[in-house]
Amino acid sequence: MRSIVAILSLFLIAQVVNSEFVKFDLVAKKFYKLSKVIKSPQLDFLLKITKDTNAIKKKLDKLPRKNVIDPKVAENIIYYVPEDLKFNGISAREILRGKVKSINDMEINTVPQLDAQICNKMAYEILDGDINKFYETWASSGYTDNSHLKKVEQNIGRMKTKFENWQKNFDKNMKEADIIRTTIKSMFSEKTAIVEAANGNAEKKIDALFEKILLKESELVGKLTNANEILRLYNEERLVWTEFIMGKRRTLTDNLLLTNH
Repeated sequence: MRSIVAILSLFLIAQVVNSEFVKFDLVAKKFYKLSKVIKSPQLDFLLKITKDTNAIKKKLDKLPRKNVIDPKVAENIIYYVPEDLKFNGISAREILRGKVKSINDMEINTVPQLDAQICNKMAYEILDGDINKFYETWASSGYTDNSHLKKVEQNIGRMKTKFENWQKNFDKNMKEADIIRTTIKSMFSEKTAIVEAANGNAEKKIDALFEKILLKESELVGKLTNANEILRLYNEERLVWTEFIMGKRRTLTDNLLLTNH
């Protein structure tokens, strides 16, 4: 069975391949031809959030999607918790089962969905007919107002600085997410948990273990959510940068867009 990441990524790739819309790299290449100041690779910030996008996609697609704690294994451990033990009127065993369910739900549902969203956002392309038409005119005739070329050249540093901040934070969140994934894998051992539970105070020991894993899962979700938000902001902004570079937008903050040259 294909993973969620693979299915959604393949769908997006098919969507992009079948389109005839302008690509970010074409905008950069055209600008390099028009400018005597800005040359490759100075517009690489327009192309992708990080040079490791392909490696990240492959890694996320290959990740195993399975329960952190097998429910049957959990029952073998919960067995050591007194059946009649309750907290605020709720069975201690049911509380622990609920935590196992929360841990596994995040691992096999929430985390894969966030991973898939990251892959899709990294594969973002311009799917806007109006921008495509504007690009065709710009690519064939250049700027009608050469002062805009100079304006773009003067703002390259501003765009790059914004990009570098996003890139740094994206890489940081993805690396921290990798560390957390590895930590989660090493946190649970059925044999160790049973030995600990059998030695008394089972409910406290098991609850403490499940809480630690639950916290780590929440941290992982947080890092992946951060990465997704960075990609959302980056994709929105590089669309603005593209419009500005072509002259469709007079300034980086101009909301009045030209429909043609």
